[in-house]
Amino acid sequence: MTIRNREVSEKLNVNFAKWKRWSREFLPPDPMAGMQSGYTREYTLDECFTVYLGGHLVSSLKFSVPNARGILKDLIAWLKGKEFLPLDKYRDKERPAWTISICSGAEGFTYSAKGILENAIVENSDYEGPGIVFEERYISELFGSGTFDPGSARMLDLTIFIFRFLGVIGS
Repeated sequence: MTIRNREVSEKLNVNFAKWKRWSREFLPPDPMAGMQSGYTREYTLDECFTVYLGGHLVSSLKFSVPNARGILKDLIAWLKGKEFLPLDKYRDKERPAWTISICSGAEGFTYSAKGILENAIVENSDYEGPGIVFEERYISELFGSGTFDPGSARMLDLTIFIFRFLGVIGS
């Protein structure tokens, strides 16, 4: 599956000029689509995801473009290791719901990934306050090159981000 610039920017509701700028920032140059070649760049699903994730890091999580490039490099490697990529096979497997805390420091970026395996309501709890008591089973991973500082963390709800992306692009 390939998709063109204008089509992907419309589907993802991203300004066309912004989408083109993001694609230049987060993907290597397309040898076929030069500025005056008359050829429109086409993206694979994974390339669209990379550009969209990079744009999200910049526009929503407020990282600079150079920092977003470094974060993308780290996250794409982690996603491949967890078999999230290629995305066209994403729905074939049962996975935890992942959130990633991204921390920046002097040494670089550090990531705390939390994958929720199971949530359950606790029926017989000693807690008597308002609300519901949940029991959660999860896995946690720390990766990156710096020191993890929760105070500087910016959250990426990866599973929801991927499902939204696939829901829009797949339509």
